[in-house]
Amino acid sequence: MESLHPLKVWIEGNTTQAEFARKVGCSGPYLSDLLNGKRGVSLKLAIAMSRATGGAVPIEAFEQQEAAE
Repeated sequence: MESLHPLKVWIEGNTTQAEFARKVGCSGPYLSDLLNGKRGVSLKLAIAMSRATGGAVPIEAFEQQEAAE
């Protein structure tokens, strides 16, 4: 069974994907692809996403995703 990305879990408990995408400056489809493991993320966006979660989703969560691809 595939595990959920930590950001997906955080979003489900705190906001909507559309609102989170607007907050960090990416498109909804891009965020959806990222959460489903279809896209990677730049360091700049990973930092923005980590900050937007108040550090609940660390930058390392995005590095692990890239390593798994």
